[in-house]
Amino acid sequence: MTQVKKLDFTGTIIFCGVDVHKKNWRVNIQDSEFELEDFSQNADVVLLHKHLNCKYPGATFKVCYEAGFSGFSAQRWLSNHGINCQVVNAADVATSDKEKRQKSDKIDARKLCEHLQSKKMKGI
Repeated sequence: MTQVKKLDFTGTIIFCGVDVHKKNWRVNIQDSEFELEDFSQNADVVLLHKHLNCKYPGATFKVCYEAGFSGFSAQRWLSNHGINCQVVNAADVATSDKEKRQKSDKIDARKLCEHLQSKKMKGI
């Protein structure tokens, strides 16, 4: 008889930084110790919600993205579905000179995730 273990992230906080664009999002996912994932996806909050719940069942999620053209609809949807989501002012995200010169969606998503973990972020 084969024993199947089910994933259970109960008690774990999963941090998610999202660099939002009109057609796609860059998503960076970390726990308190490691970067777990970094990927691009279609700009779809339902898709992100399904991904988080399937890959990290039982976890507590904290998500953030920068304010901009996309407004607050993703934040409202995630909040209504039990996920803590903050929209932050892009000017409040500290950026080094090196990051400004090497700007990419991957770096931006990772930076949002790391700032969210460090509790430096204040939502709008």
